[in-house]
Amino acid sequence: MMNQNTSQILVWPQGSQTVTRNITGNFSRPICLFISVNGEIYTQKENFQIDKWLRNAADSNTTVAYVANRCYGIFLDTNNSLYCSIGYRNEIVKFALNDSTNASKTVAGNSTNGSDSYSLYFPRGIFVDVDFDLYIADCRNDRIQLFHLDQRNGTTVAGNGSMSVGFIYSPVAVILDADKQLFVVNAGNHQIILVRLNDTQCLVGCNGAGSLSDQLQNPRSISFDSYGNILVADRDNNRIQRFNLATNSCRNYH
Repeated sequence: MMNQNTSQILVWPQGSQTVTRNITGNFSRPICLFISVNGEIYTQKENFQIDKWLRNAADSNTTVAYVANRCYGIFLDTNNSLYCSIGYRNEIVKFALNDSTNASKTVAGNSTNGSDSYSLYFPRGIFVDVDFDLYIADCRNDRIQLFHLDQRNGTTVAGNGSMSVGFIYSPVAVILDADKQLFVVNAGNHQIILVRLNDTQCLVGCNGAGSLSDQLQNPRSISFDSYGNILVADRDNNRIQRFNLATNSCRNYH
């Protein structure tokens, strides 16, 4: 977990409430991080460089990429390519970490905000699936954009301009499960929603913003643990919430 106020990364074992690792550095209120399948931690420092912290190693780090501005989403795909969502530049860049040149490549957006198929407007969270399809929480366009590998024109799969049922409002994170269902953090209405082909369901925060156990206040990220539970960074409530997904606990949008 990132603690923006103290510029720290805190690590807990699954199922425990005891912090076992506290990583400090020149983070300057870190916005995003990514944990690889090997437990490596990727995050960004104040000078916009992206560092890798090894699992269970001493608190030393390796710089893996330099970015032109702040990342609002970081993702590492199965080809060891690192993606950064640069909100203020309205683009997603990719670094091939196995390439010694380590040059960046723009894979979505064009540095100018817009709402057409090849533009983004303050993108935030990103997710890359096993087919290297890129999903983007296109925050100020209120939509989720899908860019297929090596394609610069995106497809809106949820939100404004899509055929999906339901509604996307200021999305800040998106994640895809094994059944290709989209889980979206709708920061604008403090909810987590599930988007399927012909159905959208509210999973968390369905009764409005707040601090009760079934409410959120300005959520920022989502992930799954190894048991399939949903973990949410509930920013303005200063907590991490865990939700056990139950099919009878959701309601449909109309």
